[in-house]
Amino acid sequence: MGGLIEQLRALGTLRLAAMAGVGLAVLGLVAWLAGQPQTTKAGEPAGDSLALADRWRQAEAAVQALLDQELADEDGEPALARLLSRLLPAGLPVLLANSSPVRDWESFAHPGAPPRPMHGFRGASGIDGTLSSACGLAEALGDLVLVSGDLALLHDANGWLWRSQLSGRLTVVLIDNGGGGIFEQLPIRTEPAAAMDFERLFAMPQPVDPLALAAVHGVPGRRVAGLATLASDLAWARQQPMALLVISTDRRRDAALRQRLRTMAAAQVTPP
Repeated sequence: MGGLIEQLRALGTLRLAAMAGVGLAVLGLVAWLAGQPQTTKAGEPAGDSLALADRWRQAEAAVQALLDQELADEDGEPALARLLSRLLPAGLPVLLANSSPVRDWESFAHPGAPPRPMHGFRGASGIDGTLSSACGLAEALGDLVLVSGDLALLHDANGWLWRSQLSGRLTVVLIDNGGGGIFEQLPIRTEPAAAMDFERLFAMPQPVDPLALAAVHGVPGRRVAGLATLASDLAWARQQPMALLVISTDRRRDAALRQRLRTMAAAQVTPP
């Protein structure tokens, strides 16, 4: 511990060179660390810290049991994230598109799922270049699964042109919820509904059949009937160099489900 304090003390006199001259940065962390109890310096966690960690472990176990129970008979986006995290084999890279897919995976993916490389990115508009980025990763890594919403995929539909030159394998799992489902999770709908055209201004559903669009580019696809058939549909898609699986969901229902799960999860955490 003493060595660490000495290092921090040295950093406390770090000189910051600048065009106008030389400044001095003083780190208050040195004094704070020096004043900590001896047990902290010896690397022994305090009893209160151990008790707090145990409470969080118990709360986590309770929340995961709750999610297993509540999502067992669901077919929506939270259930998809939980099931897909377990179905995909270990080591298979996954790219999560922005908005709901990346948030759902973080919130609902199963903690016992096989380990794998996870990828994400932030385009100029959040969804810019989703499909092309997935194709580039599949080319570099040899294999990839993309989980995307319908607007994100449509926003980069020219990415399907990779099909003729892609040497890696790409499986696209498309969540088709009729527009920008992320906006359903924000308190922006009005009462009465006629006061604002939510569907046109925020959800923006598009009259495009994603399977037909992929087929125009020579990419085979299937519409998944429900999560009960997801395993077999994935097995089929994983045999293709490039394939599209479309899962239709209800964004309003899923938004309400997420809110209900968050409320139930919060109840599992006992205040200090």
